[in-house]
Amino acid sequence: MQAPVASSAPCAGFDPTAALDATVRRARGSALYRERLAGVEIRTLDDLRRLPLTTRAELQAAGTHCTRAVPLDAVCHYGESSGTTGATNSVWLTAGDFARDAEVLRARHPDVFAPGHVILNRFPFMAAPAHLIQLVAQQGGGVAIPAGNINWDVPFPRALALARTAGATVLAGLPLEPIVLGEIARAEGLDLRRDVGFRYFFLGGSPLPPAMQRRLSRLWGARVIELFGSTETMLLGTSCAEGTLHLEVERVQRVPLSLTKGRFQRPLNRADLMEMLEPLRRPTP
Repeated sequence: MQAPVASSAPCAGFDPTAALDATVRRARGSALYRERLAGVEIRTLDDLRRLPLTTRAELQAAGTHCTRAVPLDAVCHYGESSGTTGATNSVWLTAGDFARDAEVLRARHPDVFAPGHVILNRFPFMAAPAHLIQLVAQQGGGVAIPAGNINWDVPFPRALALARTAGATVLAGLPLEPIVLGEIARAEGLDLRRDVGFRYFFLGGSPLPPAMQRRLSRLWGARVIELFGSTETMLLGTSCAEGTLHLEVERVQRVPLSLTKGRFQRPLNRADLMEMLEPLRRPTP
C-alpha cells in the first residue's frame, strides 16, 4: 500500500521517547523479545534505530504463544491474519487494547460514530476490527448491525436489505464491500444515492487507493474513511476529511522501514510491516 500520510497531534505532555521505552519494557514480557531486548533502554530516537528489525518471518517462526507479552488470563481476544502474504500471523488482545482504539475512533470521527447512527458492520468477525466497531457502538458511537461478510446467514443481498430496512448510514468493512453491494443494488433497480442511505464508508483490510476512494464517493455520494492497521498492530491511523491518512503518534513511531507500536499486549519493536507510506509535505487538518 502507498498513501499520503501525516501524523495526528499528540496530547499535551506526551513523551514519545518514554512511550517507546515503555514499549520495550513491555515487549520483554514475551518470549520473542525477552533475551533479544535484555538491558535495552530507549533514551533517544537513535536508540530506537539501533534496535534489531523484527520481520514477519521472525514473528511466524516465534510461534503463537511466544509473541504474547501478558499472561493468558489477561487476554480476551485471539486472532490470525488471512495469510494473503504467506503464513498467518497471530495477535493477542486485551479489553484495554480494544477500549483504547475504540476511544480513538470516536474522538477522531465524531461525525461518523454518534448516537443514532446505524452502522452495518461487515468486517469478518475473525478479525479484530469487527469487534472494535461493535465496541465503538457500545460506547455510544451508534447502533451496530453485526453482519460479518463471511457469515453464512448474512450474504451480500441480505446485507443490502438489512442496510435499507434499518436505515444504515455507516458501512464498515473491506473496500470490496461497497463495490459488491453497489452491483447488487443496481441489479435490483435501486439508485445508490436515493434508495440506500449510506453517508460514510469506514473501510480497511486491503488497499484503498485514492482513485478507488474517489470512485466510491462519486457513485454513492458518501465520504470514504480509510482504516489503516494490520493484524499485528490493530489501529495505526485513519484518514481525515481531506483524505489524508493520519498516524496515531501516541501509538506509532515511524523510523525508516520500521514501526514501533506501544500500549499493546503483543508489542512490536521496529517491525517491518512491508507497507509503503509517503509522508505528506503540505499542511492538513
